[in-house]
Amino acid sequence: MPADAAKTTAADIILLHPPYMHLTCFPAIPFAVKLARLYQPKNPQFWLLVLLNVLSSAISWLLHKQTLPVAVTLLLSAFALANFVLGLRIAVQLMKEPAEGANARE
Repeated sequence: MPADAAKTTAADIILLHPPYMHLTCFPAIPFAVKLARLYQPKNPQFWLLVLLNVLSSAISWLLHKQTLPVAVTLLLSAFALANFVLGLRIAVQLMKEPAEGANARE
């Protein structure tokens, strides 16, 4: 590694790139390049991911604010876990495939 590279700070790297590209400069986050691929409003999977996140918030609020029977609490907890797994799978799929009209270098 060159001596000049050791003196380069994260702030310097961010200033050298457009604001939306600063995550691609940090090798400590290898998937950071693909985080921008999550936002794909033309992809139905993106909207399903948004819906799952809203549903997750509603389930969490309901479990914390309401006193429910044990069976209902377990059922909602199972839905919350399934929601998490499904949302994670969709997020990984969105990060693996490039957005429509994306640059070829992505």
